[in-house]
Amino acid sequence: MYNIMRKTNFYITVIVVSTIFVLTLVVFSLTGDVGGGFSTRNGAPETTAPSVTGTLSTEPTPSPTPGPSPTPTPIPDYIPEFESLPEKFWIDTMTTTLDGLSVSESELGYSLSWMLDEKADYYIFCSSENGAEYHPLQILSPEVGQWEYMAKDVAGFMVLAYTDDNREGTEDDELILAYRSPMYEPVIDPNAPADTGDNPTDKYKIIVDKEDCAFAVFEKDGDGEYTVMVATFPAALGGRKTPLTTERRTFTIGRKLEWRRWTGFSPDRFSPYASQYSAGIFFHGPIYRRQSFDTLMKYSYDDIGSDYKTGGCVRTTVAGARFVYYACPAGTVVEVLSSTDLVSYPDKSPIDPDFPSWDPTDPQKPTPSPTPNPTPTPVTTPTSIDD
Repeated sequence: MYNIMRKTNFYITVIVVSTIFVLTLVVFSLTGDVGGGFSTRNGAPETTAPSVTGTLSTEPTPSPTPGPSPTPTPIPDYIPEFESLPEKFWIDTMTTTLDGLSVSESELGYSLSWMLDEKADYYIFCSSENGAEYHPLQILSPEVGQWEYMAKDVAGFMVLAYTDDNREGTEDDELILAYRSPMYEPVIDPNAPADTGDNPTDKYKIIVDKEDCAFAVFEKDGDGEYTVMVATFPAALGGRKTPLTTERRTFTIGRKLEWRRWTGFSPDRFSPYASQYSAGIFFHGPIYRRQSFDTLMKYSYDDIGSDYKTGGCVRTTVAGARFVYYACPAGTVVEVLSSTDLVSYPDKSPIDPDFPSWDPTDPQKPTPSPTPNPTPTPVTTPTSIDD
C-alpha cells in the first residue's frame, strides 16, 4: 500500500512539474524573449535591444550630416523689349550728368565708354542728331560699359541706367542715372515743330541672299527705298534652318551679346558680336575656343561662304559681325531671301599664315613686324692699272 502511494505521489509531482514547465515556456514565448528575438508580421526576424548592464558607454552619438540647403529660385529680371521703349527722350525733361561718359572719335564714327553703376539692371544707349531729342538705339546688359557708333551724323550721346522692379513692363522701372555727352550744346526751342525725321532704327536694312551666301546693309535712296549699299559681307548659313522672310514671318534685330556661348561643344565655345534677329538665330562672328580673339577655330572661318554649315545663324567675319553689332540697332529690319540681284558674294580675306588663330578681318589682329633689310655688302670696284 505504501508503495502504491509513493508511485501515485511521484506521478502527481511529475505532472505538476511538467505543467509548470509548459506554462513557463508559453509565457516566455508570448513575451518575445525566447531565442533573443521575435518575428515581424512578414516573418523576418528583428533583433531586440540588448539589456544594459554595467557602465553606460560614453562614446558620442554621431549627429546626422545635414543635407544641402535648397537654392532659392532667383527672381527674374524683366529687361524690356526694344518695342516697349519710348520713341525718343527729350533732354529738357531729364536730369543728366556730363561726367562718366567719354567719347572719342574713331575712323568710322565714335568710341564710347561709361562708368558702370552697381545698381543698374540694364542701360539704354541713345544718340541724337540735333542735341535736343535722343533716340534709343540699344538695350545693354549691366556688364557692358562701352560701345561704338559707326556714323558721323550725330550731335550727342546719352546712356540711361535703370533698375528693374522684378515685374513685367517698364512703367515701374527706375531711372537712376543719365550720362550725356553732347557734341555741341543745343538751343532748345519749345515752339519748334515736332520732329518728322525717320527713327534711327529705319536708317539701315539688312538683306541676306541665301543663294550667294552673303548679306548686305542698305540705306535709303532719294525715293525712300533701300537700294544704296553701305557694306556687304560673306556668310555661312544653315540651309533650311535659316528661315526665309515671308508675309507672315518678318525679322528685326533684337538683343545683342558681345560673346555668344555655344553649349553644344565640350568645353563650350564662343562667337563674338552676336545680334539676334529671330528666336535663337543670330548674326555673329566665327567660333573661338575662348572669349579671346586669338583662339579662332579655323574651320569656322573656312566655312564662311558656304551653306548648310550652321544651325540657322548667319555666321560671318568679325568685320561683318561688328558692323551689324554696332551700326544696326535693335529694330533694324532683316530680310532673308532665296536669291536677289541686290546682293552677291564678296571676296573673303585669307587667314594670315603668321597669325593662323586670328580672323584676318579683325581690326585687333596683330600685324607682322617688318623684316629689316640686311645691310648690303659693299661692292669693291677694281682699280684699273695703266700699262
